[in-house]
Amino acid sequence: MATPLVTAPQNSTTTSFRKIYTHLLHHPHSSLPHRPPPRSPSPPTPPPLLLPPDTISSLRVHPTLESALHILNNDLPSAHFLLRKMQAPPALEGMYLHGLLHVLEGDLANARAWMGDVRGAEGGGWGGPEGVKAELAGLVELCVGRFGEGVCEDARVGYVRSGEGVQRIKEGMVLGGEGWRRF
Repeated sequence: MATPLVTAPQNSTTTSFRKIYTHLLHHPHSSLPHRPPPRSPSPPTPPPLLLPPDTISSLRVHPTLESALHILNNDLPSAHFLLRKMQAPPALEGMYLHGLLHVLEGDLANARAWMGDVRGAEGGGWGGPEGVKAELAGLVELCVGRFGEGVCEDARVGYVRSGEGVQRIKEGMVLGGEGWRRF
């Protein structure tokens, strides 16, 4: 894991969601990961983290908001870990965020699938990292209105249980034989 560039903003309320979110959203090094070149022979070097991941996880906010903060922190693996637990309705916000994450990874086919599952979109017009940042900011404000910025005592409220069909697909992906989701 990359070493963080900076620490959390220093003041007496460092651990508030709003302060961390604003810090990450407007940080000069918060460019969000860029799409890898098409058919690149090797994966791109991930951008450095802006904050230690535990600064975000210790906020104990709703999992959708935590995922958004990890994305702004250039920590796509942590965001992906959480978003995999929000793969079906009613976790539409998590599904949409999952699509944005795949845009940043350069996996546009997967992004379109997630976006299409949420809003029937064919997608593709996200405008690169800055467009994704604007979408992400709008989604964060929507989620703050729905879930609040405070402590989420039980993160399971944001997760959904996969249906039997989805569970079989996931097991095939993990256990082998099926490969990754095909489009």
